[in-house]
Amino acid sequence: MSVTQKFVGYDHSPEFFVASTFLAADFPAVRCKVAGMFRLTFHHQRWVLAATFATAYACAGAPKTAVPEKLPTPTTPAAYYPLEPGWKWAYDVEQDGEAILATFAVTLREGERALVSGGDQMLEYVVKPDGIMRPDPRGAGDYVLKAPLSATAAWPVSGGQAKVVGWDQTIETLAGKFNNCVTVEETRDNPDRRTKTSYAPGVGPIVIEFQAMDTNGLHSTKARLRGYTRPGEDPLAFAP
Repeated sequence: MSVTQKFVGYDHSPEFFVASTFLAADFPAVRCKVAGMFRLTFHHQRWVLAATFATAYACAGAPKTAVPEKLPTPTTPAAYYPLEPGWKWAYDVEQDGEAILATFAVTLREGERALVSGGDQMLEYVVKPDGIMRPDPRGAGDYVLKAPLSATAAWPVSGGQAKVVGWDQTIETLAGKFNNCVTVEETRDNPDRRTKTSYAPGVGPIVIEFQAMDTNGLHSTKARLRGYTRPGEDPLAFAP
């Protein structure tokens, strides 16, 4: 997924979407009931929150324990964000004092193009040889990860810059302990906002932090990975 990207909100325009799913069951029982979709927009110097609701068709699976073996940190963007159909992620999200559970799933992959759904929103990515980008109807779009990745990598984004601020990290969430993680920070202006996304190899975004400043003050959202499902692992295929 900057809660700008998706939540896996990625912030590549003045509009920022946070897809959130409310589950009426204990994790990892995986009995999804209702999905809530929150759309957060920057409009006339105000953040406006609108909510709609839809039925959740899939949830991420039970929390998993990451393999503890220490391997070399990958330098290819695709290693940090698997975008094949069947991938699902669930995040614990804190937004302005409210705690929710958000789920996302890769629903389409056609050539370089991939779609990630959360609630009733679709997030589009383009997987290129030199990185993973979010297309923008008004232009080419921005890279969320760009090759070659390194501890000092940096690249331009609309209204600002993205750079690697964490390399070869070990990060732990409820989904497990992940080695060889990379954290990318995006800073943008007009409005001023900052996104930090930590990626685990072979898993995807595991921690996402977003902050934005406007005339009403500082707004922040944080998401941490609770569980994930790989392709072929159907969380709903359990005995009754």
